[in-house]
Amino acid sequence: MRHRKWLLAASAVAVLWLGTELASHVGGESAERRVCRYFAVRGALDSVSLREAVLREFPVGSPESRLTWFADSTLLGRRGDATYDPPAGGREAWIRFDQDPALLDWVMESYIVGIEFDGEHRLRDVHVHYALTGP
Repeated sequence: MRHRKWLLAASAVAVLWLGTELASHVGGESAERRVCRYFAVRGALDSVSLREAVLREFPVGSPESRLTWFADSTLLGRRGDATYDPPAGGREAWIRFDQDPALLDWVMESYIVGIEFDGEHRLRDVHVHYALTGP
């Protein structure tokens, strides 16, 4: 009888653990996967490698129209996997890649890319920020 209680308790713990593991993988998409859909990141994804990938796509001095063409041709910001704020009226465009959380993900990762233009609408610099957010 004692063994049966232990077996039952162990089974309950195993089922609970398995359910939690499965729920944390159901649905969702990583910010890394979303970033790599648009930019050819070399090596492990971090702020430095993403900045380098963005600068390979848009070298310093590139016209703003190159970013506009890229956003239009890749549907950047229109598929729900990224947010794109063009430099309308300002000198900085923003691209944000947020993790689409799985069912039990409490902490989400995000990559925010700031693309800075000069007064002649040419790319001046790229800034990348990595952030963890939660409830």
